[in-house]
Amino acid sequence: MRSPGQRLRMQKTADRIGNIDAVQRKEDEEQTAKGALPHVADEMKHSGDPKSDHPYMKVLGWGRSKNWTIFGTQYTTRFIYRGTASDWKKLLADLDSDRAVNNYLVPFFAAAGCGGGSVRHNIYATDYTEDYEYKEATPSESDILELLKALYDTDSSGKSTLDLPNEFWEGGSNVPRFYDAGFDGLASFISKYQTLLIHEKSKGFDSSTGEDIGEALNYGDVKKLATEGTRWSDVQINNPRVVNAMVNNAFATAIAAAKAVVRLKDEYVAEDKDSGQNQAISMVKNSALIMKSAIDSYGGLISTTNKNIASVFDTAWSLIPLPTGITGEAAKITYKALSGVLTKDFKVGGDYKHTKQLKGDFVEKYRNIIGFLADQEGLNMFYKSALQNSFESSLGS
Repeated sequence: MRSPGQRLRMQKTADRIGNIDAVQRKEDEEQTAKGALPHVADEMKHSGDPKSDHPYMKVLGWGRSKNWTIFGTQYTTRFIYRGTASDWKKLLADLDSDRAVNNYLVPFFAAAGCGGGSVRHNIYATDYTEDYEYKEATPSESDILELLKALYDTDSSGKSTLDLPNEFWEGGSNVPRFYDAGFDGLASFISKYQTLLIHEKSKGFDSSTGEDIGEALNYGDVKKLATEGTRWSDVQINNPRVVNAMVNNAFATAIAAAKAVVRLKDEYVAEDKDSGQNQAISMVKNSALIMKSAIDSYGGLISTTNKNIASVFDTAWSLIPLPTGITGEAAKITYKALSGVLTKDFKVGGDYKHTKQLKGDFVEKYRNIIGFLADQEGLNMFYKSALQNSFESSLGS
């Protein structure tokens, strides 16, 4: 039973909350009467357009989530930022927390049609979702391309400094399913827009400057994106969503580029770097390089994880004695049998466990597709060989 003092404190708290709610409702009504935020649902009309004080990113739009708490209505605002590749690169170098990813990347992804922008949370074992409604703001193709350039670090001579919360000790939660909006959004963004970057960086020749700008992607920088885009738990549940997005989009782009060569097959201009065929071949090379980078990145994580699994088994085996009577050769046979079964069952990675075989499978698929196109469309042998060789040499083994 509560004491009179406790009951009094509870009553005062209830009165205070009631007052807060009354003031909040009055503010909402006033803003609605003024017609504030005409493109946002009524419940989002709270205090007009918010202002960002970010030192270098530009505001494209914003979203707001309305949450009811014991202290009354609380609003959370997230901005949709846009910037140059160098602006984004500076920002991406310090996004090693879920909060930062949710603040800066998730809204942009949502505005670009990649995820709804909602963010799930787990506070004291209570699951809830912040649902954002974003004011009309659609990033342009140029805006999207600038972020892609920063993610793949195409416009700098140094190594990529991308830093996302992919490690266990980063982020802010060790329950990843509650903070997956950023990684899900990144995978969707890459799946939808990576082709833009491949096309942009495979133009081969800029006739206005005379500069050769083809094959601009760097293996190490692309691999860095695949590594930072793979959350520690993705390996455990075999869900490399960002890596899969990179690989699948790149393979589809390489096929589309081959289609472009077929369409232009009558224009035999092998020496002209600005030709449609040579731009398409550069796209094939860059697509295959992305596939190689992503496969190598995740394959390396899988290899390390599986070695750790074997190491853990060996450690546990050495600590627990075998039953009396199992010694010598019998002990070795028992160890080999159990370690083989258990480590096989617990090893992760799927197709990525065998990167050489996986690459070989992609090479075979691409070779068959090019062969089919050559037979059906009468593709010039020069370009048939160029497409196949470009893909195989860039993908490697």
